[in-house]
Amino acid sequence: MNVRMKRIGLIGACLWIAWLFSLPKTWALSQDEIRNEIRSQMSQRHPEPPGPFWERLGAEALPVIRQMYQETKSSYEKSWLIDGLSHFSDPSVGELLRSDAEKEQNSVMKKKLLSAYVCSQGDASLEFIEPHLSSPDPHIRKALALAIRDHVSPNKAGPMLARFRANEKEDWVVRVLDEQADPSLLKRKRPETLASVSVPSMNGAKTSNQTALKPLSEKELAGEWRGIEVGPRRTGKVKVVFYKAEDPKAPKWKVEWAIPGKSKRIYVQPEFEWNTFQTAQDHWLEIRIKHEDTVFLSRKPGKK
Repeated sequence: MNVRMKRIGLIGACLWIAWLFSLPKTWALSQDEIRNEIRSQMSQRHPEPPGPFWERLGAEALPVIRQMYQETKSSYEKSWLIDGLSHFSDPSVGELLRSDAEKEQNSVMKKKLLSAYVCSQGDASLEFIEPHLSSPDPHIRKALALAIRDHVSPNKAGPMLARFRANEKEDWVVRVLDEQADPSLLKRKRPETLASVSVPSMNGAKTSNQTALKPLSEKELAGEWRGIEVGPRRTGKVKVVFYKAEDPKAPKWKVEWAIPGKSKRIYVQPEFEWNTFQTAQDHWLEIRIKHEDTVFLSRKPGKK
């Protein structure tokens, strides 16, 4: 009996050990393992890492990435590691990217550093970045406008990008920014006049743009809008009803979100942020549901 029990116990122990080794490795990688992972990916000569590579390495990767970036002399490796740094919002990362961007003479690397600074620091990057939207290099201007659109909160990015569109001299730069902003329009060329945007002057003077539509009043803004929902769970058509709920203390905007074949969802500020802008032809409404990382974008034809 004792021998039999010992055998059962030994078999059970072996099965337990086998099960343990079959579990996914969730523990943190060592610095050497992180460095080897990065070098392995860089050696494949892809311009960017596959999927959520940097996120998978975890917070422990930051000092390793920073050290590798500061030690390497290879422009290829620097570019790769700048992308890695852009995934971390630590203020020390922002200081490093900003300092190197100010010193960098190569336009390609400067563009990479400035864009990474926006990705890393978000809203906090705007004071430093805004002058660079007037860079003589159109590729830098385009890269920064896209980074601001994607990594800065809509209430701050909207006015800045509206001014950028109005002042940008290269039609192709504005066209790239507009085409990438709305997935439903990627397959067809948008009209050139879409680049004409209504922008309030910072000093009260009239802008040179005389073709943009007049902004909608709150009464005109309220109502039904049909457009595109873009989010991590779904991308597709959606209808929203945008209106202001009369609250005696503080009237707030509300959104009724209706997806075909599904029940409505209702959001109340500050659950969402919204922004509008005008072009020569249309009125645009953008609504961002913050906790769901979902954006609604719609346009309505305007009347002069």
